[in-house]
Amino acid sequence: MKKIFLLLAVSFFSISLLHAQTLDDILNKYYKAAGLNKLASVKTVIIKGKATQMNMELPMVIKVKQPKKFRMEIEIQGQKMVSAFDGEKGWMIAPWISPDPQDL
Repeated sequence: MKKIFLLLAVSFFSISLLHAQTLDDILNKYYKAAGLNKLASVKTVIIKGKATQMNMELPMVIKVKQPKKFRMEIEIQGQKMVSAFDGEKGWMIAPWISPDPQDL
């Protein structure tokens, strides 16, 4: 009886290995079901929000554009700080430091 049970268990395990899904198969099915292929076609993302620091609310806007472009604007006590990356170099304007752009 033990031999039959062992033989059945080994057979079942062997068959299940033949039909096992790979990680790529599982992820591809998930991406298709969730519609994430549409997300890959997005070229621009705009995020608006507020950060809280030292009991102050700081409104911010973050813009990301493909390929490799980024801009963030934060309003601090009525002044706007801007930092950006144009795909080759970054810069920042912080009015309390200097009105001119500073290289990052």
